[in-house]
Amino acid sequence: MNGIESFPCLSTLRITECPKLVEIPIIPSITDLTMRSNNAMLIRSVMNPTSLSSLVIEDMDDELTVLPDGLLQNHKTLKKLEISKMPNLKSLTNQLDNLSALNEFRLECCDKIESLPEGLQNLHSLRRLSIKECNNLLSLPMNGLQDLSSLRSLSISSCYKFCSLSEGIQYLIALEHLYINRCPKLFSLPEGIQHLTTLRYLFIWYCEDLSSLPKQIGCLTSLSDLDIWKCPNLMSMPDELQNLTSLKLLMIEGCPHLEKRCKKDSGEDWHKISHIPKVLIIPYSEIPSSTGWGSLRKLKCC
Repeated sequence: MNGIESFPCLSTLRITECPKLVEIPIIPSITDLTMRSNNAMLIRSVMNPTSLSSLVIEDMDDELTVLPDGLLQNHKTLKKLEISKMPNLKSLTNQLDNLSALNEFRLECCDKIESLPEGLQNLHSLRRLSIKECNNLLSLPMNGLQDLSSLRSLSISSCYKFCSLSEGIQYLIALEHLYINRCPKLFSLPEGIQHLTTLRYLFIWYCEDLSSLPKQIGCLTSLSDLDIWKCPNLMSMPDELQNLTSLKLLMIEGCPHLEKRCKKDSGEDWHKISHIPKVLIIPYSEIPSSTGWGSLRKLKCC
C-alpha cells in the first residue's frame, strides 16, 4: 500500500474461500464486510475498518474456539452482525459490549456455545435476535435481557437442548414476534410472558416436550396470530385464551390432543377459542409434504 489509499469508494467487500489470505488493508470506506470459508487469521482484519454497518463471519476455521480480543470494540456504527458455522466457538465474551448501534444479531450453527454473553444487555438498539442450530444452548439468560427494551423479533430455531426461555423474557416489553421452532426439549413457557403486551405473533413449532401453555398467555392483549405446529404433547388450551380479543387467527397443526379438544362446537376447549374469527385445525397427516411454510400459510389464510 505504501501509504496510498486504495479503493476510496469501496463500500461492500465479500471474501470467500481464500485460505491463504491472512490480511486485508485498511479501507475506511467499507460498510459491508463478509468473510466466508477463509483462514481464521483474516478475522483480525475486522479490527481495522471502524465504519462497518454490516459484518458476516462464517465458516472461518473449525479449530477456532474464541474470537480475537477486542475484535468488535471499535465498531460503534455496526448495525448487523452474523456469526455462523463456527462449530468450536465456545464463547462471545467481551465481543458485544460496545455495539450500541446494533439492530440485528444472528448466531447460527455454533454448537459449542452454551450461553449468551452478558454483553447482550448492552445492545440497546437491538431489534432482531435470531439463534439457530446452537445445540448446546440451554436457555436465555435471566439477567442479560434486562436492557433489550427495543427488541421487536426473537427467533430460536433448531436448538435441540434448549429447554427454557427463562423469566428474563419479561424484560422484552417491545417484542412483537416470537418464533420457537424445533426445540424439542422446551417443556414450558415462563410466567413472565405476561409482560409481552405488544406481542402480535407467537409461533411454536416442533416442540415435542411442551405439555401446556401458561395461563399468563391471557395477558397478551395485542396477540393477533397464534400458530402451534407439531406439539404432540400439548394437552389443552388455557381458559385465559378467551381474554385475547385481538386474536384473529389460530392455527393448530399436527397436535392430536388439541385437534380433538378444539373441534368446532363439540370439543372441550371450543368455548375458549370460539371468539376467534379464523380457526384452522389441520391434522399433520393432511399437510402436503411438498408444501413450504410460506405456501402453507398463504393457503390456509385464503
